[in-house]
Order: sequence, then structure tokens, then C-alpha cells
Amino acid sequence: MLVVLDRSGRIVYFNPICEQVSGYTRAEAIGRKLWDLLVPPGERDEAMAIFRALLEERATNTFAGDWVAKGRERRRISWSMTASRRADGSVEYVIGTGIDMTDQLATEAALRSNRSLLQMIIATSPDAVITIDSFGTIESFNATAERMFGYAAGEVIGQNVSCLMPEPYAAEHNDYLARYLKTGERRIIGIGREVTARRKDGAIFPIELAVGEVEFDQRKRFTGFIRDISLRRAAELGRAESDRRLAEALEGLPLGVILCDAEGCVTHINHEMRRLLAPLGDALRTGANYEQLVRRMVETDVVATDASKREQWLRDRLAHIRSPEHTQSEIRCSDGSWALAMEHKTSNGELVALRMDITRLKVAESALRASLERQRELQGEFHHVSRLSAMGEMAATLAHELNQPLTAVINYIQACRRLLQSGAPASLPKVPELIGKAVDQAHRAGEIISHLRGFVTRGDSERMRADVNAVVVEACELALVGAKAEGIDVSMDLADDVPHAMMDRVQIQQVIVNLVRNSIDALQDCERRSIAIRTRRAGPADVSIEVSDNGPGLDPKVAENLFRPFNTSKKNGMGIGLSVCRSIVEEHGGTIGAAAVAGGGVVFTVELPVEG
Repeated sequence: MLVVLDRSGRIVYFNPICEQVSGYTRAEAIGRKLWDLLVPPGERDEAMAIFRALLEERATNTFAGDWVAKGRERRRISWSMTASRRADGSVEYVIGTGIDMTDQLATEAALRSNRSLLQMIIATSPDAVITIDSFGTIESFNATAERMFGYAAGEVIGQNVSCLMPEPYAAEHNDYLARYLKTGERRIIGIGREVTARRKDGAIFPIELAVGEVEFDQRKRFTGFIRDISLRRAAELGRAESDRRLAEALEGLPLGVILCDAEGCVTHINHEMRRLLAPLGDALRTGANYEQLVRRMVETDVVATDASKREQWLRDRLAHIRSPEHTQSEIRCSDGSWALAMEHKTSNGELVALRMDITRLKVAESALRASLERQRELQGEFHHVSRLSAMGEMAATLAHELNQPLTAVINYIQACRRLLQSGAPASLPKVPELIGKAVDQAHRAGEIISHLRGFVTRGDSERMRADVNAVVVEACELALVGAKAEGIDVSMDLADDVPHAMMDRVQIQQVIVNLVRNSIDALQDCERRSIAIRTRRAGPADVSIEVSDNGPGLDPKVAENLFRPFNTSKKNGMGIGLSVCRSIVEEHGGTIGAAAVAGGGVVFTVELPVEG
């Protein structure tokens, strides 16, 4: 740049480079004072002072200052100023030559910033960063390296990097480096590998080493990036030991086990699984794909399924394997045995496949079902015996009750015969009335026999939704036969809001009959005799049936064994009635209990769930 100023500081010459830097044309600049046109306001006083000093021969001829270009961009200019004088020695012009340093200064600032950033990155790197020259001499040693090796940077800079290596690497390192510089053969540089290093205290530890190469100032330098992998190695050793122990544990299991990684590759097969899947031969190996293994199980007929369903079974099984959920299925094998196959995905996507021979379990299960069926049959017979026992105890009363309507039927029919034999016209209108009464008495006897037959018939146990109040009424009609003749006052309080419940109708009637008959027996020696039957809701999902009397009450000693079998206070009782009642109620998911009533008597309470 070349600019010429007169004694007042006005521009008299402005070369093309000045135009380019400032953005002003020569015409725009000529005649303007330099500091008014181009110098920033804050630097004008200083610029004018320098100019005056030049006129007085007191100023240095070099300095740096800013120009404000036409587009308001600041440019940093390095100036060299000289004064042109007349013959008398007075200054005529001031000539300035300048160099625009803006881009250079920006580049230098960027370099400084990048250098600072690089130094910061190296200093804070989680890896140790060490720089050496082509002779192996350490030139830099970051903070992580200090912590990792136990040396301060000043202790190792200038030393050969072999001081950080155990033997034989330390003795051979210079040869490695010389061979690389000569042949270019890479063994670590640009490749990386796991080696060992040595700390200041002599401890040897594993590292992951990567080496980079750079040429600067016509010299080769090498940067090592080092990561301490002691913890990783320890974890790997721990994992290997854990895997070994797991393998030992799996080998002793009576359960077939296959372990797979997240990609479905088989990593372990225990002895029992090899025995169970022996027909697969070489296909059953570590490294096999589990899905392919499942396909071979089907193809080799290890699993004997219907041919028409085999493909569908395979699709379902493969879908289960890919599912994140635990799945299991029973398999009928080609030799006729049964197996239970299970797959379970772990949280990290690994698969655990289990297989167990359940042939004996199937046999035992079948035997158990047969045993339970026989037990139900025996229990039904026991309940039947209980009902027959109750009818045996009621035999005299039933005979008396049946005798009354049958005797009435005979008397009415005999009366009809006499009237018809007499032939008297006046007697004939009475015949239909007598026949009607005979029919009523026959119906009465038939109802008693029908109730009795339904009650004592063994039949199969069958539960269905039933009206609780209706079941209670039917049971009481049978249980209370003859009660009025014995002077027993009977009251029934059946709540309207009692819901229907799932039950075996005959069995629940058996419970009610037993409880009512026990109350009748308990009142034999009482002057005032009363029995109350009550139903009500016991809660949102339960109904309650109560049978109470005003008898002599409940002896505490008897109460302890009240519902145990063959425990009775009756002279001719078998002691199975209340035991059967408890069995029936508990089978229905309910409860039964007895409590003394204040003033005398006992109340039996049966609670049944609405949903059986």
C-alpha cells in the first residue's frame, strides 16, 4: 500500500492497493484527511499525534494501526512512514507504505487457538497421549499419562520411551523403530494392538496401544494413544471364570440346556441336552444357529407331529423363539416319550432353551387324575351314605307322615264304595268330594316320596346357578316332616335380596337337612320348642344360611370336635353328618360354624360364595 499526505494530513496520493484494502476509490480519498476517512474514532488522536511527530522529526517511522474500510470492516495495517522535505529542510509530504496484516493475524490467532484447543484436548484426554521423535525420545507426556504411569512429565521428557516398557519390549523397541523407518513395515504404527506397559513402581499392566505418525518441520514424530485395560481384562477373566462355573453347574443338571447369544448363535449345550437330542448328531454343536437347529429337530422327526400340522408347528415354534416372552410347549417325541420345551429371552437378548423328559411325569399325572376321580367317587358315596344315615334316623317320622295320607286315602275310597253300594241317590253327590280328598292325600304322600327319592339318590355331582331361597325351602320341606306333630314352632325368614349362587343343589340341601334334623333332635327334652331358618346377604360376594334353635345349647367340650367325623352325642348316631356338612361347604369354597345363642340354643351358619 502507498499513500502520500500533505502537511495538513490530506491525502494527495492513494494507490490501487489502498483502494482495494479500504474500499474507497482514489477520487473518494484524494483531499480527505486520512484520520477522518479511515482511522477509527478511538484511534484518531493517536494517529494525529504520530503525524505531528513526523513533521517535527520526533516519531518512529514504523507502527501498526487500524483502518475502517468503507464496508465498516476493520483492517490491521503495519506502516512505515517517511517525510519528504524541501531544500530548506521543511516537510513537504509524508509518505506511508503499509502492509495489510489482517488475514495473517487472523490466521495466527486461529493457529494459537487451535494449538490451545489441541493442548487442552490432549491434557484432558481419558487416554494417555505420549509424543516421541524418530529416535524414541519422549517430547510430550499428558496428565493422564502421568496418572497412569506414575511419572511426572518432567521426569520422562527427554528420556527414551522404552523406560515405560517391560522386557523384552524395552530392549527391542529402538530396533523396531529403526526397522520401520528403513522398511516402512507396520507392526503397531497405524494398526494398534494390546501389549503390556510398566509403571514407575515396576508394576506391569495391560494396555491398548494405537500409534499415529506425523511429519513436521521435516522431522517424523509418533504419537501414542494408550488406554489402561486392567479393569477390562479383570472383567473378562471374571466372566470367563463365571462361564466356567456356569458350565460346570449346567453339566450336572437333569435338565437339558442350550444357551444362545443375542444373535441366536449356540454358545453352550449341556450333557443332558445332548442325550435328549442325540438323533441330531453333528447338527447339535456350539456355534450352530438355534433356529436352524429347531428346523432340524422337525426335519429329522425328533418331534413326531402330524405331517399336516408339522409346518404350522414349526412356524409357531420359530415365532416363540423370536418373541421376548417366556414360552413353553409339550412335545411328543418319535420314540413315544414326552418332553417339555421352553425358551426364555434375557434382558440383553440372549436365549436360554430348556428341554426336560416328562414321560414319567405324564404317567404320574395320568395316575393322579385317576386317583382324584376315584376320590371324587368315594366322596360322593360317602355323602350318599350320610344322606341314607339321615334318612335312617328319620325313618320312624317318615313312616308316620306317609301313613297319615295313605290311611286317609284308604278311608276316603272305602267311604265312596259304601256310598255307591248303598245306591241311595242322595249319597251320590258326596262321591266326587271324597275322591278329591283322596287325590289330595295321595299327592301329599307322593311329594314326600319324591323329595325323599331325590335326596337319597346318589347321582353325579353337578354345580349350577340356583336360587338359594328355593333350595332352602325344598330342604326344609323334607327335614321338617313331622315337626308340627311334635309341637315344634318353625319360622322362616328368607331375604328378598339373596342372589343366586353356583352350587350342587342336592349337596347343599343335604347340609340344610342335617342342620335342621340336628335342631329337632336337640329339642326332644325341651318344653318350648322353636327352630328358625334365615337367609341373607353376607357381603358383596357371599350368601349366608342360618339354622338356630332354643335347645340346651352347645357344650364347649363338644364344640371342639363338633365337625370331626364319628363324633356324636346321639345314642344311635354315626357321627358323620356334620363332618360331611363341613366337607360339602368347603368344597363349595364356603365356611360353616356353630355358636351358642344367649339364653340357650345353638345357631349354625353356612356362608357360600355367589360364584362357586
